[in-house]
Order: sequence, then C-alpha cells, then structure tokens
Amino acid sequence: MMKTVKLSETNSLEICKIIGFAIRSRATVIGYDSVLNYKKHELLILANASLSERTINKLKKLSESKKYVLFLIDNFKMLMLKANINVLGVTNSEMTKRIIYLISNFEGEVNEHRKENTREKIND
Repeated sequence: MMKTVKLSETNSLEICKIIGFAIRSRATVIGYDSVLNYKKHELLILANASLSERTINKLKKLSESKKYVLFLIDNFKMLMLKANINVLGVTNSEMTKRIIYLISNFEGEVNEHRKENTREKIND
C-alpha cells in the first residue's frame, strides 16, 4: 500500500512523538539503504515525497514485494526537525498502527466512519 499525504501540524506533532519513542526503543530503520536491506517481517516506511523518481520507484517496488506500508509525505521536514533524514522505517507494530491511524484520520477515512456511527445513534 502506498499513499502520498500532507500532514496537518497537529498530526505531524503526534507522529513526531511516536517516532521519538520508536527511536529511543530502537524500533526504527533510519535511511534509504537501511530500509532496503531490512529483512524482517513488518515495516512502515515514511519517506519524503520530494525524493527522486528513481528512489520513490524503488521504495514502491519494495513495499509491493514485501507487503510493507509506504507513505510519501509532502511536508516530511516537519517530522524530522533535527536530522536530514528522508526515509524512515518503523518496526514496532503498535507504533505502526498508531501512525497509520493518525494518517488515515487526517485524510478523513476514519472521520467518515465516525460520522456514520454518530448518525446511526442519533436516528435510533
């Protein structure tokens, strides 16, 4: 799965906190080469959308072949304030789920589900 997103400031701060916890707990793979050489099962790839087309295509192929989740983020520099990182992988499954939830919540997918549930409760 691959999506290109632009995060809000609130969501980028939340994701930045999760990435900070992941780095402290050594649940990250930092850098393009490290992500390409990662051999284990689960990985969420966050990448800068302004990378070269060739790099993005390689990441797409990797995510399709190994069933990784790939997000290309337009305002990626908001997440990485201190370092010049363009590709980051998160290996912890709970942190991965939370980041995916925050990104999908921002895009409105989760909000639409909440609206439907609220309408059902009001109608009952």
